[in-house]
Amino acid sequence: MSPIAVGGVPEHFNLPWHLAIASGDFAEAGVDLEWKVQTSGTGQMMANLADGELDVAVALTDGAIAAISRGNPSRIVHLYVTSPLLWGVHARNGSDIEQLSDIGAHHRFAISRFGSGSHLMAHVLGHEQGLEFFEGSFEVVGDLEGGVSALTEGRADLFMWDSSMTTPHVESGELVRAGIQPTPWPAFVVVASDRMLADRRTELASMLRIIARWEQWFSAAPQEFVAAMVSREFGLTPDVARGWRSETIWNAGAPFDAGAIERAQAILHQTGVVAEELPISDLVDLGL
Repeated sequence: MSPIAVGGVPEHFNLPWHLAIASGDFAEAGVDLEWKVQTSGTGQMMANLADGELDVAVALTDGAIAAISRGNPSRIVHLYVTSPLLWGVHARNGSDIEQLSDIGAHHRFAISRFGSGSHLMAHVLGHEQGLEFFEGSFEVVGDLEGGVSALTEGRADLFMWDSSMTTPHVESGELVRAGIQPTPWPAFVVVASDRMLADRRTELASMLRIIARWEQWFSAAPQEFVAAMVSREFGLTPDVARGWRSETIWNAGAPFDAGAIERAQAILHQTGVVAEELPISDLVDLGL
Protein backbone atom coordinates (compact mmCIF):
# COMPACT_ATOMS: atom_id res chain seq x y z
CA MET A 1 0.00 0.00 0.00
CA SER A 2 1.30 3.45 -0.90
CA PRO A 3 2.30 6.00 1.78
CA ILE A 4 -0.35 8.40 3.01
CA ALA A 5 0.43 11.67 1.23
CA VAL A 6 0.01 14.60 3.64
CA GLY A 7 0.34 18.15 2.31
CA GLY A 8 1.13 21.37 4.12
CA VAL A 9 2.65 24.78 3.55
CA PRO A 10 6.38 25.29 4.29
CA GLU A 11 5.64 27.44 7.33
CA HIS A 12 6.18 27.32 11.07
CA PHE A 13 2.59 26.28 11.80
CA ASN A 14 3.48 22.77 10.66
CA LEU A 15 6.44 22.24 13.01
CA PRO A 16 4.44 19.73 15.11
CA TRP A 17 4.09 17.57 11.99
CA HIS A 18 7.81 17.74 11.23
CA LEU A 19 8.68 16.88 14.82
CA ALA A 20 6.25 13.96 14.82
CA ILE A 21 7.76 12.62 11.58
CA ALA A 22 11.32 13.03 12.86
CA SER A 23 10.46 11.25 16.11
CA GLY A 24 9.40 8.11 14.27
CA ASP A 25 6.01 8.06 16.02
CA PHE A 26 4.05 7.55 12.80
CA ALA A 27 6.26 4.69 11.66
CA GLU A 28 6.10 3.07 15.10
CA ALA A 29 2.29 3.15 14.92
CA GLY A 30 2.33 1.53 11.49
CA VAL A 31 1.41 4.72 9.65
CA ASP A 32 3.46 5.13 6.45
CA LEU A 33 3.35 8.88 5.93
CA GLU A 34 4.94 11.06 3.23
CA TRP A 35 4.99 14.82 3.82
CA LYS A 36 4.52 16.87 0.64
CA VAL A 37 5.34 20.58 0.68
CA GLN A 38 2.63 22.72 -0.94
CA THR A 39 4.11 26.14 -1.68
CA SER A 40 0.94 27.55 -3.27
CA GLY A 41 -1.19 26.96 -0.20
CA THR A 42 -4.72 25.77 0.45
CA GLY A 43 -6.14 26.16 -3.05
CA GLN A 44 -3.40 23.89 -4.39
CA MET A 45 -3.88 21.38 -1.58
CA MET A 46 -7.64 21.09 -2.02
CA ALA A 47 -7.19 20.54 -5.76
CA ASN A 48 -4.56 17.90 -5.02
CA LEU A 49 -6.93 16.15 -2.60
CA ALA A 50 -9.52 15.98 -5.37
CA ASP A 51 -7.14 14.60 -8.00
CA GLY A 52 -5.51 12.03 -5.71
CA GLU A 53 -2.07 13.60 -5.34
CA LEU A 54 -2.79 14.12 -1.64
CA ASP A 55 -4.74 12.01 0.86
CA VAL A 56 -4.65 14.50 3.73
CA ALA A 57 -4.01 18.25 3.88
CA VAL A 58 -3.30 20.74 6.65
CA ALA A 59 -5.37 23.54 5.15
CA LEU A 60 -6.78 26.94 5.97
CA THR A 61 -10.26 26.59 7.41
CA ASP A 62 -11.88 28.99 4.95
CA GLY A 63 -10.30 27.38 1.90
CA ALA A 64 -11.31 23.91 3.04
CA ILE A 65 -14.93 24.94 3.63
CA ALA A 66 -15.15 26.80 0.31
CA ALA A 67 -13.72 23.86 -1.65
CA ILE A 68 -15.97 21.27 0.02
CA SER A 69 -19.02 23.49 -0.56
CA ARG A 70 -18.16 23.42 -4.29
CA GLY A 71 -18.01 19.65 -4.41
CA ASN A 72 -14.45 18.78 -3.38
CA PRO A 73 -14.62 15.10 -2.29
CA SER A 74 -13.20 15.56 1.22
CA ARG A 75 -14.15 16.25 4.82
CA ILE A 76 -12.61 18.15 7.73
CA VAL A 77 -11.41 15.65 10.34
CA HIS A 78 -9.49 17.73 12.90
CA LEU A 79 -9.18 21.30 14.15
CA TYR A 80 -5.44 21.98 14.10
CA VAL A 81 -4.70 25.63 14.96
CA THR A 82 -7.67 27.09 16.81
CA SER A 83 -6.43 30.68 17.09
CA PRO A 84 -7.10 32.98 14.13
CA LEU A 85 -4.57 33.49 11.35
CA LEU A 86 -3.34 37.08 11.30
CA TRP A 87 -3.25 38.10 7.65
CA GLY A 88 -1.01 41.04 6.85
CA VAL A 89 -2.47 43.33 4.17
CA HIS A 90 0.47 44.63 2.15
CA ALA A 91 1.12 47.27 -0.49
CA ARG A 92 4.34 48.18 -2.28
CA ASN A 93 6.58 50.86 -0.88
CA GLY A 94 5.46 54.24 -2.22
CA SER A 95 1.87 53.16 -2.77
CA ASP A 96 -1.02 55.45 -1.85
CA ILE A 97 -2.42 52.62 0.31
CA GLU A 98 -1.31 53.31 3.87
CA GLN A 99 -4.25 51.87 5.82
CA LEU A 100 -7.19 49.55 5.15
CA SER A 101 -9.60 52.44 4.57
CA ASP A 102 -7.46 53.49 1.56
CA ILE A 103 -8.38 50.30 -0.34
CA GLY A 104 -10.79 50.78 -3.23
CA ALA A 105 -12.71 48.50 -5.58
CA HIS A 106 -10.24 49.39 -8.36
CA HIS A 107 -7.26 47.92 -6.52
CA ARG A 108 -5.87 44.58 -7.65
CA PHE A 109 -4.89 41.74 -5.28
CA ALA A 110 -2.06 39.29 -5.76
CA ILE A 111 -3.30 35.81 -4.74
CA SER A 112 -1.60 32.43 -4.69
CA ARG A 113 -4.49 30.96 -6.69
CA PHE A 114 -8.28 31.12 -6.86
CA GLY A 115 -9.80 29.36 -3.85
CA SER A 116 -6.72 30.02 -1.72
CA GLY A 117 -6.77 31.80 1.62
CA SER A 118 -5.22 34.90 0.08
CA HIS A 119 -8.13 34.97 -2.39
CA LEU A 120 -10.94 34.22 0.08
CA MET A 121 -9.67 36.63 2.73
CA ALA A 122 -9.63 39.42 0.15
CA HIS A 123 -13.39 38.91 -0.13
CA VAL A 124 -13.73 38.97 3.66
CA LEU A 125 -11.69 42.19 3.79
CA GLY A 126 -13.80 43.68 0.99
CA HIS A 127 -17.01 42.79 2.81
CA GLU A 128 -15.80 44.57 5.95
CA GLN A 129 -14.73 47.60 3.91
CA GLY A 130 -17.99 47.71 1.92
CA LEU A 131 -16.26 46.73 -1.34
CA GLU A 132 -16.95 43.99 -3.88
CA PHE A 133 -14.17 42.31 -5.84
CA PHE A 134 -14.54 40.30 -9.06
CA GLU A 135 -12.34 37.87 -10.99
CA GLY A 136 -10.53 40.75 -12.70
CA SER A 137 -9.52 42.07 -9.29
CA PHE A 138 -6.97 39.28 -8.83
CA GLU A 139 -3.52 38.38 -10.16
CA VAL A 140 -2.49 34.75 -9.60
CA VAL A 141 1.13 34.65 -8.36
CA GLY A 142 1.64 31.19 -6.86
CA ASP A 143 3.31 31.82 -3.51
CA LEU A 144 4.81 34.32 -1.09
CA GLU A 145 7.73 35.27 -3.30
CA GLY A 146 5.38 35.63 -6.26
CA GLY A 147 3.22 38.01 -4.26
CA VAL A 148 6.17 40.15 -3.23
CA SER A 149 7.34 40.32 -6.86
CA ALA A 150 3.84 41.21 -8.11
CA LEU A 151 3.69 44.19 -5.74
CA THR A 152 7.22 45.46 -6.32
CA GLU A 153 6.80 45.13 -10.11
CA GLY A 154 3.43 46.90 -10.09
CA ARG A 155 1.35 43.96 -11.37
CA ALA A 156 -0.83 44.11 -8.24
CA ASP A 157 -1.64 46.68 -5.56
CA LEU A 158 -2.26 44.45 -2.52
CA PHE A 159 -1.14 41.12 -1.17
CA MET A 160 -2.46 39.25 1.89
CA TRP A 161 -0.30 36.64 3.63
CA ASP A 162 0.53 35.43 7.13
CA SER A 163 1.95 38.47 8.89
CA SER A 164 4.84 36.57 10.52
CA MET A 165 6.11 35.27 7.19
CA THR A 166 5.92 38.70 5.53
CA THR A 167 7.56 40.65 8.36
CA PRO A 168 11.09 40.35 6.84
CA HIS A 169 9.79 41.96 3.63
CA VAL A 170 8.18 44.78 5.64
CA GLU A 171 11.32 45.32 7.73
CA SER A 172 13.45 45.45 4.55
CA GLY A 173 11.23 48.17 3.09
CA GLU A 174 10.06 46.08 0.11
CA LEU A 175 6.47 46.13 1.37
CA VAL A 176 4.30 48.36 3.53
CA ARG A 177 1.75 46.79 5.85
CA ALA A 178 -1.56 48.63 5.62
CA GLY A 179 -3.16 46.58 8.38
CA ILE A 180 -3.88 43.19 9.90
CA GLN A 181 -6.98 41.16 9.03
CA PRO A 182 -7.59 38.29 11.46
CA THR A 183 -9.68 35.34 10.37
CA PRO A 184 -12.99 35.16 12.26
CA TRP A 185 -12.48 31.38 12.61
CA PRO A 186 -9.78 28.84 13.60
CA ALA A 187 -6.79 29.16 11.31
CA PHE A 188 -6.04 25.58 10.20
CA VAL A 189 -7.85 22.26 9.91
CA VAL A 190 -6.84 18.78 8.80
CA VAL A 191 -8.81 17.60 5.76
CA ALA A 192 -8.98 14.03 4.42
CA SER A 193 -10.17 12.92 1.01
CA ASP A 194 -13.28 10.76 0.79
CA ARG A 195 -11.05 7.96 -0.55
CA MET A 196 -8.93 8.12 2.60
CA LEU A 197 -12.01 8.13 4.82
CA ALA A 198 -13.47 5.12 3.03
CA ASP A 199 -10.35 2.97 2.70
CA ARG A 200 -7.89 3.88 5.49
CA ARG A 201 -9.85 5.16 8.48
CA THR A 202 -7.86 3.19 11.04
CA GLU A 203 -4.55 4.67 9.85
CA LEU A 204 -6.10 8.12 9.69
CA ALA A 205 -7.38 7.83 13.26
CA SER A 206 -3.90 6.76 14.43
CA MET A 207 -2.33 9.69 12.59
CA LEU A 208 -4.70 12.17 14.22
CA ARG A 209 -4.02 10.78 17.70
CA ILE A 210 -0.27 11.14 17.15
CA ILE A 211 -0.47 14.71 15.82
CA ALA A 212 -2.75 15.66 18.75
CA ARG A 213 -0.06 14.44 21.16
CA TRP A 214 2.53 16.57 19.37
CA GLU A 215 0.20 19.56 19.45
CA GLN A 216 0.03 19.08 23.21
CA TRP A 217 3.82 18.82 23.47
CA PHE A 218 4.34 21.89 21.29
CA SER A 219 1.76 23.87 23.27
CA ALA A 220 3.42 23.00 26.58
CA ALA A 221 7.04 23.54 25.45
CA PRO A 222 8.69 26.71 26.81
CA GLN A 223 7.97 29.66 24.55
CA GLU A 224 11.63 30.65 24.27
CA PHE A 225 12.53 27.13 23.13
CA VAL A 226 9.81 27.13 20.47
CA ALA A 227 10.67 30.66 19.35
CA ALA A 228 14.34 29.72 18.95
CA MET A 229 13.37 26.69 16.88
CA VAL A 230 11.06 28.74 14.66
CA SER A 231 13.67 31.46 14.23
CA ARG A 232 16.33 28.91 13.27
CA GLU A 233 14.17 26.85 10.89
CA PHE A 234 12.21 29.63 9.16
CA GLY A 235 14.47 32.67 9.31
CA LEU A 236 12.21 34.83 11.46
CA THR A 237 13.74 37.22 13.95
CA PRO A 238 13.52 36.09 17.60
CA ASP A 239 11.03 38.88 18.38
CA VAL A 240 8.71 37.89 15.51
CA ALA A 241 9.00 34.21 16.44
CA ARG A 242 8.14 34.96 20.08
CA GLY A 243 5.17 37.09 19.05
CA TRP A 244 3.87 34.38 16.73
CA ARG A 245 4.21 31.70 19.40
CA SER A 246 2.39 33.77 22.02
CA GLU A 247 -0.55 34.34 19.63
CA THR A 248 -0.88 30.76 18.33
CA ILE A 249 -3.04 28.09 19.96
CA TRP A 250 -3.17 24.45 18.84
CA ASN A 251 -6.20 22.27 19.38
CA ALA A 252 -4.05 19.75 21.30
CA GLY A 253 -6.60 16.94 21.42
CA ALA A 254 -9.66 18.89 22.58
CA PRO A 255 -13.09 17.64 21.43
CA PHE A 256 -14.01 18.75 17.92
CA ASP A 257 -15.84 22.10 17.99
CA ALA A 258 -18.28 21.68 15.11
CA GLY A 259 -19.79 25.05 15.97
CA ALA A 260 -16.57 26.78 14.89
CA ILE A 261 -16.96 25.31 11.40
CA GLU A 262 -20.64 26.25 11.26
CA ARG A 263 -19.83 29.84 12.25
CA ALA A 264 -17.05 30.04 9.66
CA GLN A 265 -19.36 28.74 6.94
CA ALA A 266 -22.01 31.30 7.89
CA ILE A 267 -19.53 34.17 7.55
CA LEU A 268 -18.26 32.84 4.21
CA HIS A 269 -21.87 32.66 3.04
CA GLN A 270 -22.47 36.27 4.11
CA THR A 271 -19.43 37.44 2.14
CA GLY A 272 -20.51 35.52 -0.98
CA VAL A 273 -17.64 33.02 -0.91
CA VAL A 274 -20.00 30.11 -0.19
CA ALA A 275 -23.15 30.05 -2.31
CA GLU A 276 -25.15 27.70 -0.08
CA GLU A 277 -24.54 26.54 3.48
CA LEU A 278 -24.13 22.77 3.86
CA PRO A 279 -25.16 20.58 6.80
CA ILE A 280 -22.24 20.09 9.17
CA SER A 281 -22.17 16.37 8.28
CA ASP A 282 -21.25 17.32 4.68
CA LEU A 283 -18.29 19.38 5.90
CA VAL A 284 -16.96 17.36 8.83
CA ASP A 285 -16.44 13.69 9.61
CA LEU A 286 -17.02 13.45 13.36
CA GLY A 287 -16.53 9.70 13.54
CA LEU A 288 -12.75 9.63 14.06
